[in-house]
Amino acid sequence: MDFKADRQPVGEKIRKAARAGQFYPGQVDAMKQAIAQHMAVGRLHAGDEQPQFRRAVMLPHAGWQFCADTIGKTLARTTVPKRVIIIGPRHTPGGPNWSVACHDAWDIPGATVPIATDWAQYLAKTVPGLQCEPQAHRVEHGSEVLIPFLHHLNPDIAVLPIVIGHARYEDIELLGQALASICDQCQQNDGDRPLLVISSDMNHFAGEPENRRLDHMALDAMCSGDPKKLYDTCINNDISMCGMIPACIIMRALLEQSPALRPQLIDYCNSASTTGDESSVVGYAGVLLD
Repeated sequence: MDFKADRQPVGEKIRKAARAGQFYPGQVDAMKQAIAQHMAVGRLHAGDEQPQFRRAVMLPHAGWQFCADTIGKTLARTTVPKRVIIIGPRHTPGGPNWSVACHDAWDIPGATVPIATDWAQYLAKTVPGLQCEPQAHRVEHGSEVLIPFLHHLNPDIAVLPIVIGHARYEDIELLGQALASICDQCQQNDGDRPLLVISSDMNHFAGEPENRRLDHMALDAMCSGDPKKLYDTCINNDISMCGMIPACIIMRALLEQSPALRPQLIDYCNSASTTGDESSVVGYAGVLLD
């Protein structure tokens, strides 16, 4: 894989911002101001803890008014390298069940972010069922709401958005291995490993006490470092953590490289803290995976 972060994007292959003005501010100045405010909250929360390289993080992907402080608190403890792979759930019916972005670049307000096209081609050739195509990404927000934060922390990044729909646990092994191979080759070539990002919200639409209970059941399983435990906990308890499969994939990739995995919960909240409505909430969490 010969990755070239300075490849010039082709116009018709640029994925235009689809959710700006909905999930996050659509105007450049307003977006940058919001990011600065949320990152300031994150740095205050981090205290004396300095940003450092993390093998992976989990970040929520709802509207910024609900979860951007959690994003900021997590990224305030994280350095962002020049390459980032984001895996999120499939929220829309367009495109195949498993998809890696085929674009040359993605637009966000005020910037065009290169896509790691060589990695996309490698993964599509290596992982059966993973298609390199645009439709699943056309209006998908799982990566889009996070890219402005990542670009703010490293304007030289290239990203690779991946969308994952339904999967059994046994289906994820090859993608985990392929991601581990990418990380290993980057380490060998230049020592600059990519950051793996799990894009996920937590349980959806239970009352606040029950939603919180289910969320912490899933987070406790995740923080055990065992992806199969996370999978079984969510399936057996009907926990609608939308990025559970992406989380299992990235945890599997990390375990391919090291038998020790120590996830750390950084922040948890739910939509009731924004809306005041506790009758039906969605949970959000930030996790570091080292």
